[in-house]
Amino acid sequence: MDCYFTREYDDKIRAAWDRRVIVSGRIGRDSLDGHPIEIRDIQDIQLVQELEPFDYTKAFGILDLGEDSPESLVRKLRDAD
Repeated sequence: MDCYFTREYDDKIRAAWDRRVIVSGRIGRDSLDGHPIEIRDIQDIQLVQELEPFDYTKAFGILDLGEDSPESLVRKLRDAD
């Protein structure tokens, strides 16, 4: 996808080079299928936090698991009669 930015974003672009970012601006879309093809009039650029291997194990949700790990709960549900 092409992004068009002004000189005021030069430093942010250099810092974000070869990394994942979230870009806010005016999105141009393909007239045939509607997929985004460009971003103009960029308003903001935010770096996406890089993940380390196994970072998913630190995730938690709204379910209170108590002392059980997600893996042990899945085993209990799977092995239930």
